[in-house]
Amino acid sequence: MNRGNARLNGYALDQVQLVPEDRAVEVGFGGAVLLPQFLREAAFVCGVDRSQMS
Repeated sequence: MNRGNARLNGYALDQVQLVPEDRAVEVGFGGAVLLPQFLREAAFVCGVDRSQMS
């Protein structure tokens, strides 16, 4: 799934343009591919996924 969504994830990161004082919440983060980038760029990061397995 992560490989299949790589282009979409890259596009999403380009659109978000986080700055250090931002707060980021990723809903349905699956394999959490974007969370490390969010952690580097935002003051607060949270991910929520309802699935037991991603």
